[in-house]
Amino acid sequence: MNRDPRNDLLLELPAGEWADVRVQSQPTGMMASREWAILAKARWLRKGGKSAFIKFIIPAARGAGPDTEWITGNSRLKQLEQRLLALRELGERIPLVPLLEVRLSERGLLIAMEEITPLQDKIERGGQRELSLKVLECLDPMAERGADWFHFDICPNNIGVLPSGRCVLIDVESLYLREDACFSVTVPAWKSFRAPSFLANEVADALAARGRPALPGFDVALAQKKTCYEVALAAAECVLGPLRLAERHLSESGLAQWVADSDDSDPVVLFWRQQLHGLVTGAQTPSIQALAQEMRQVLSSNRQVVPSPRSRQQVNFPNNRLEVLPPTQEVVSAVLPQSQMDGWEAEWKLIQPRARALRAGRLGYAEVADYKLMLEQLSVRYPDRREVWDELLLLSISYLKDPAVAEWFVKSALERIPGDLELERQKTIIQNWAAERRNVNT
Repeated sequence: MNRDPRNDLLLELPAGEWADVRVQSQPTGMMASREWAILAKARWLRKGGKSAFIKFIIPAARGAGPDTEWITGNSRLKQLEQRLLALRELGERIPLVPLLEVRLSERGLLIAMEEITPLQDKIERGGQRELSLKVLECLDPMAERGADWFHFDICPNNIGVLPSGRCVLIDVESLYLREDACFSVTVPAWKSFRAPSFLANEVADALAARGRPALPGFDVALAQKKTCYEVALAAAECVLGPLRLAERHLSESGLAQWVADSDDSDPVVLFWRQQLHGLVTGAQTPSIQALAQEMRQVLSSNRQVVPSPRSRQQVNFPNNRLEVLPPTQEVVSAVLPQSQMDGWEAEWKLIQPRARALRAGRLGYAEVADYKLMLEQLSVRYPDRREVWDELLLLSISYLKDPAVAEWFVKSALERIPGDLELERQKTIIQNWAAERRNVNT
């Protein structure tokens, strides 16, 4: 008679230490869907009691298929137990959900952890801009914590938020510690569709020569690159909403579709749209520390300056005042009756205080983002005006220092003003700059 693994789980949970055990009837995830594990919730009675989430991995039976033996064979479960015990000893030196108990017996591997709120649940509720910064601060793989770690499948479903607000990684079997000059990845399963094709291909190439089940080490530089991308994407989802894709990989067109309904008057939204464009095109590899620093500046500026309401059909310039400028000298009200807004000269004159403040270095990130939005709106209404495109190129090259954004603007300008020799010259220079940046990041 076959043993019932649910009974085995209950036998691993002594009544004096565990209570209110509830096995999940419709579990999610690869392990549970393949019946390699049982998922449950319970009450851990030690240390005053804690709500717990339990994963009980069932050992491969004799004669099991190669996939089952690879994932849940005895040798792999022993290695996993030792790795998780080592991770638990490190405590908050790594961003891992607190492990309450890790124990391997002939019945299976018991992994009990604190119950948390998945980041995906919070993203679905919307409006998580402060949490976006928390993701960056808590999950920076380059932060000095005294332990180098690598999680092979970072996504909102595998990130949890503790009651304290701290973001941690779940799917604990996917977390590895550095060994010499590599990470000994045993099960390289991840959601490659969330990555742009160049990154997915780079990871696939790195894995292609690996044998199974004994996988050689995974390169540290590629691990950090992959982690930084996945952390940045998860942080962006806190602001832009859940990633929705109709393609095999995240691309420029997929990015445009995803953010199409986002509020393009919001500096925080604009920040992430710009950053994601560079990530998806491969123009930059993110520094999570730098992203977090910029994100703090954007949030701080946005708390002080509240944009006026806009609709996507008719957008008026915001009535934001630059605090460093005397309101009676440099800043005029940007909201005018429509009769006074008609005409190129009136609208161009209206933004000149921003143009002067930009060149004087008196615009914060939120104001720069807002000025960029103004110029983009003008480029739609007056697509043949070189002045607008010149200003957008100046902004993207000299202030944002983003070759991907500059390349986008110069291509858009040439679509509206074909054959312009100066724009063609700038296009060549920008493309060379973008190529050099990509070479540096590879």
